[in-house]
Amino acid sequence: VVGTLQLSLAGVLLWPMTDGGITRRMRKSVDALCGGIVGGASTLIGIGGGAYTIAYMVYGPRRSLRDAIAAGNVTGVAVGALSVVGYGVSLLIAREHGLENRPALISAQGMAVLIVGGVVFSALGVKLSRTMPTSTLRKILVGLLAVSAVRLLIQ
Repeated sequence: VVGTLQLSLAGVLLWPMTDGGITRRMRKSVDALCGGIVGGASTLIGIGGGAYTIAYMVYGPRRSLRDAIAAGNVTGVAVGALSVVGYGVSLLIAREHGLENRPALISAQGMAVLIVGGVVFSALGVKLSRTMPTSTLRKILVGLLAVSAVRLLIQ
């Protein structure tokens, strides 16, 4: 499911987009609905919602790709950190119900590295999004999504 969604997202990001300057008036109900869909899908399939946020911001309110990447990085870090916290809570609940004999999928150190790495690389991503040409940013984003999607589909 995740591979198919990512491949679809990569395809969507190949559609023509504005490079800022032409924004639409914010529609709170549409934005809330799309935010709920991104958040809900991200939670259900266990991924950060940064890439999906980028696509929505570019094609919904028509923000520039640079602004969308910055917002997507912040969203990805927040969702990722919350996912790690949620995983930790689920381990505690499993322990309370006598399921602690099952091996953990990730250690506490691994969770800490995910959070710290996300914060560090998010800041780097925002900085790079301000200095690189938009066409390069788009190619990198589509390429990474496609490679990740194909890898998920093969496994």
